[in-house]
Amino acid sequence: MKKLFCKDQLLTMAALLLLTVPFTSISGQTGSSKATAIPDSLNKIFQTSCLMCHGSKGEIMSKALLNFDKWQDYSDSKRIEKAGAICNKLTKGEMPPKSVRDSRPQLIPTKEQVSRICKWAESLKASAAKK
Repeated sequence: MKKLFCKDQLLTMAALLLLTVPFTSISGQTGSSKATAIPDSLNKIFQTSCLMCHGSKGEIMSKALLNFDKWQDYSDSKRIEKAGAICNKLTKGEMPPKSVRDSRPQLIPTKEQVSRICKWAESLKASAAKK
């Protein structure tokens, strides 16, 4: 029987797969707590409206403030803080920034989407207060 891959190639492929799996979603399921993970329904909104700046390919400043690709690395308390800040910025119309709003209005989350994000942020804060 002919070998398709040598042992070293298989180990390299397995390592690469393990390194890329946590970055396929911004849901945070691999993080410190599933309670503060981003629900799939909101994950889709963030991928559409936020990830191009607040993801691994975004600007340094945007990623420094919030990096969805690192959500799983944030502590629960930091996730709660970030979720509240997301709600606040979206509610005030500060995100996406004006330049993006003007050039790509399709990226602006709807009022209903913002409401869902804020309800999620509030639920994280409320559940933390109960602990």
